[in-house]
Amino acid sequence: MPSTPLEISLLWRHVNREMRGLLHRAGREFEMPPFSFMLLRHIKEEPGITLSELARRVGAAKSHTSTTIEQLVQEGYVEKRADPSDQRVLRLHATEAAMRMFARMGDRAQGVWAIVLEEFEGDTDEVARFLKALLTALERANARMERETTGVSSP
Repeated sequence: MPSTPLEISLLWRHVNREMRGLLHRAGREFEMPPFSFMLLRHIKEEPGITLSELARRVGAAKSHTSTTIEQLVQEGYVEKRADPSDQRVLRLHATEAAMRMFARMGDRAQGVWAIVLEEFEGDTDEVARFLKALLTALERANARMERETTGVSSP
């Protein structure tokens, strides 16, 4: 009997929760609140973003975002630079310390995945094929949902 969408969603949620728990335990040394980490990740991915744009992107109040950015500046993870074309505009950049932290976190995450795959009793190539197929299905589902919500017909 095939699995139902509900069964799959519950399994997915459980797998996701277990993996987040493993990564959280592995990353305790970083001691960064999730909101701070999310802001820093956005700044790393979009160097030069403004505070206003960052607050909009993450859907948070500008005052809360500003307070958190000030903490990240004091901790040495974010640098504010004046925009060369408009000195009134401040642009946010991740510092070298932030980049080193992301590199360490990436190494730690790879270590966690290595442990998970060591404990896995199946074919890891099969897992990779499944995940690629799932990603493709998710991308197609996103495109389909976008078409359905915007009323745009598919080609």
